[in-house]
Amino acid sequence: MTDSRTRKERFLPWAWDKLGLQISVVSAVLDGHEAAPADHERHLVELDLRWDRCVVTLEIAPNHPSLLDELVGPGGEAAVVVTLRCDDTRFRVGSRVPLTRSHDRVRVELTLERSMVAGLVELQAYLVAEGGNLTPGLMKGARVAAGRPWELRVDRTREPSGVSLDVRYRSFKGDPATPEPFVGNVWQLDLETDAPILWLNADHQELVSVLDAKGQVGARATVREVAFDTFVPQVWTQLLIKAAVTWTQLGEAGAGWQDAVLDAVARMVCPSTDTATARRQLETQLAAHELPEVVSRLQATLQVEQETARHLLRLVSEVST
Repeated sequence: MTDSRTRKERFLPWAWDKLGLQISVVSAVLDGHEAAPADHERHLVELDLRWDRCVVTLEIAPNHPSLLDELVGPGGEAAVVVTLRCDDTRFRVGSRVPLTRSHDRVRVELTLERSMVAGLVELQAYLVAEGGNLTPGLMKGARVAAGRPWELRVDRTREPSGVSLDVRYRSFKGDPATPEPFVGNVWQLDLETDAPILWLNADHQELVSVLDAKGQVGARATVREVAFDTFVPQVWTQLLIKAAVTWTQLGEAGAGWQDAVLDAVARMVCPSTDTATARRQLETQLAAHELPEVVSRLQATLQVEQETARHLLRLVSEVST
């Protein structure tokens, strides 16, 4: 018997570069005053201050000089469309600016009122076919490129109870803190600061765009969930080992975050008791040199809490259709 299978592929009938544009926030002015500097590694601007009107200035440029010729054709014309979207209030606004070969970058100003937005606001830019002698098959108005989006954080999110982990982006290439064999890694945890920092490698632009995605359905959302499912148990294990070693050496927790880690782990590995009792049980295990057993229970509990199996099965379903 012959096993015959058909695989469906989704594709655009023209070239598409999802990271073909470089998007930069030049400034964010609140009621005439400059906001906090933009975080170019995380593509984030903090706007959690009192203000009525914000003017955001963006600069958009192709990632390489031949992008227009490759995507719309040597005789084609293109424009940049910038969109601002707030899911919490369903506010949308956009701007369209021609992009020519003689002026290979554009600046766009967008104005938003505080009453129109809440939570997080996403800024995205697209390169669209505008006219002229376009590549055969390419329609006017078709999107041919995008860039890594930016976020405006209008309202600071509430810190989670227990352990708060600062997640940031930076390039690992040429970073003196990253040994050469590890420059291609996805993440690294810095435990030598006052509070732990989870660094994600900004060199992996395609992965960054997935990790920053906000959607809750679809392949990108599934990949994002599975990616974090791989980070979280390893990060928790490193946090626990650091806190446990300090507690074993000193007889007490070190920095404040270490105390919070021990409380959080105690609640996960001893869930049927209150925090104080669970903490005493955890310390008893650590004193008895049972850290490997604690790590094993912690990782098993995290698989359940993160629904790792469901995420992996959903990923398998996504790639099989």
